[in-house]
Amino acid sequence: MLVDVDDNGGPAGPLFIDGISLAIASRLLALDSKRAQLNCSGKEPSALLRWRLNRSIEYIEANLLKPIYLVELSNAVGLSRMHFAAQFRAATGYTPNRYILGRKIAHAQTLLRNPSMSVVNVALALGFSTQAHFTFVFKSIVGYPPAYWRKHFS
Repeated sequence: MLVDVDDNGGPAGPLFIDGISLAIASRLLALDSKRAQLNCSGKEPSALLRWRLNRSIEYIEANLLKPIYLVELSNAVGLSRMHFAAQFRAATGYTPNRYILGRKIAHAQTLLRNPSMSVVNVALALGFSTQAHFTFVFKSIVGYPPAYWRKHFS
């Protein structure tokens, strides 16, 4: 069709060819961008093997009360940080950090049921450096600040 328009010319010919050329170039760039997001084999990362997933979750649960670093978690299952992170996300649907924060907040909900623990003590017990950061993360996951959640839902 482009060859026919180019051969016949006409007033709309050059504009049509420019428009189609831009559309094709745009589509090729979009396809190339999508392919670049995939790993080098052209497939999505495979999920962690079940035993590695279980070991990583056990490690997270055993260390909820301290900061958990990606390098420690990946070493616990014998993978590089990036390989582990990609496979963990493929297996769980969450990045390791997001999963860890979710588990910490679930544990925080348990701790907040104890009226003798202040919100700041819960935050510090879970390894958050400040109450403000804890409150931000808690609200982003639960939908309410910890003090409000404690008062209305615990």
